Amino acid sequence: MNNEIVAWTSVEEWCSALERAIEGAANSIVEMANLYVAGIDQNPKWADIIKDRMSAVVPPRCWAQYEAIGRKWVHPQLVIGTGSRNDAKLKRLAYSLQERIFTGERFELLTADGGTLLVDLRELDVGQIDQMIDGSEIRTLSAQKVYLESLRMKQVREEEPEAGLPYRVVGKGRSLRVVFDKKTSLTRDELRRLALEVS
Repeated sequence: MNNEIVAWTSVEEWCSALERAIEGAANSIVEMANLYVAGIDQNPKWADIIKDRMSAVVPPRCWAQYEAIGRKWVHPQLVIGTGSRNDAKLKRLAYSLQERIFTGERFELLTADGGTLLVDLRELDVGQIDQMIDGSEIRTLSAQKVYLESLRMKQVREEEPEAGLPYRVVGKGRSLRVVFDKKTSLTRDELRRLALEVS
């Protein structure tokens, strides 16, 4: 490691040096992942040997990620880290889709008014990424429309009380809530029924 103090002549020079170092580190991780996979394909027991030899430098949980990179199951940027809250969803996509995302391809997002936007999946909020990704696939515009409609219908069902009742039960488990309409009063039997319904 070079411990010399370097005086940079400009921020551009410093940024360029740092970018080269980061790119070199990323390429080294990919090369290491490919070597790891080649070795464990030759003899799976070698995985334990290298994990023991490198345990002071590489945490044991990292080896599964290196194997995923080497086998092209997961794009290296998703393991190195993009800082995006969407990384977990992006990891479930096929490698070819991950590659398209990290080469800057944009995908169509259906908007509330029926229009479309070309978006980078790494920049979406949680609701938008749920709209765009269904497991290991990117939803088509028509599939996004169906998804949004199902969310709307679920919301309508939660907002509508059962016929004749001054309350509705919303949610499940610990998020279960009883929502009362304005000017609500309950008889003893109604309160008993409500208590049975939410227990």
